[in-house]
Amino acid sequence: MLRFIAYTSFVVASLVTTASASNAAQTSSDQQIVVSYKDLDISRPAGAEILIARMKVAASKVCGPVPDIRQSEMRAAHRHCMADVLDRAVASMDAPIVGAVYRESPPVVIAQN
Repeated sequence: MLRFIAYTSFVVASLVTTASASNAAQTSSDQQIVVSYKDLDISRPAGAEILIARMKVAASKVCGPVPDIRQSEMRAAHRHCMADVLDRAVASMDAPIVGAVYRESPPVVIAQN
């Protein structure tokens, strides 16, 4: 069984330039969230899917809550932030299966109240 043992975690980081109003004070600083995957076999699609789900949760913390539906520009900025953070996180992995599973996954939709 092939495992990526050298990497036990990675950091989801983003310069948040498109934050919601509630996160406006954080727009000029980097936020980092460590996402562990030492319990996953990311050389297999099932492990990659779980990792990507964890990445999406971390990205939602970096980008902040989804703006109100009436704030279309803010919602578009939030979607852009999520895509940017996830794209960079996946690229930083240098793990072919994770990249392939990510490219095949549906767009990010995070429901928040």
